[in-house]
Amino acid sequence: MEVDRALAQIAEIHRHLDRTECYRGYRSATMALTAAVAVAGALLQPKLLGVHPTPVGFAAFWLVLAAVNVALVAGEIAADITLLSPRLQRLTWRVVSQFLPCLAAGALIPVAFAQTSVELLPGTWAALFSLGVFASRPYLPHGVGWVGLYYLMASAGLFALGAGALHPWAMGTCFAIGQTYLAGVLYWNLERGTGDVV
Repeated sequence: MEVDRALAQIAEIHRHLDRTECYRGYRSATMALTAAVAVAGALLQPKLLGVHPTPVGFAAFWLVLAAVNVALVAGEIAADITLLSPRLQRLTWRVVSQFLPCLAAGALIPVAFAQTSVELLPGTWAALFSLGVFASRPYLPHGVGWVGLYYLMASAGLFALGAGALHPWAMGTCFAIGQTYLAGVLYWNLERGTGDVV
C-alpha cells in the first residue's frame, strides 16, 4: 500500500513539474532566422509574383515561406528531442501540440480566402499565430505573452489595411518584427549568460 501511494505521489510530482516546466526547445537564433525568411519574402514577392500578385499566387507564396519556417523550427526540435529525458520529451510534445491547430488552420484558410478575400489572409495569419503563442504561453518564458499581443495588434493593423495587406512589406514587416521580438524574449529569458547557442 505504501509503495503504491509513494508511486502515485511521485507521478503527481512529475505531472506538476510538467505543467510548470519552461520549454527551452525554441531558440533565439532559429526565430531570428524565421524573421529573415519573412524579410526575404518581402523582397522576393514583387520579383517572383509581380507588383499585383494573383490571389492564389500570393497565398501559395506565403504558405511556402511559412512551410520553410516550420521546417526550420521542426528540424531544431527533432534534432533535440532524442537527447531529452522522457519528461522533457512529453513537454516538447505538449508545447508543439498547443501550436499545431493554429498552424493547421493557417494552412487551410487560404483555400477559402484565396479566390474571394485574399486581403484578409495576412491579418488572419497574424491572428492565428497570436492564438498559437497564447496557447503555448504556459510553457514558454516570461514575456512571450507580449509577443502574442503584438501579433494580435498586428492582425488588426493588417485587417485595417484592406488590399494594402497584400503589399509584400505588410506581411514581411509583421512577421519579421514578431519573430525578432520572439527571438529577443527567448534570448533574454533562456539563453543569456547560459552558454546556449544563440
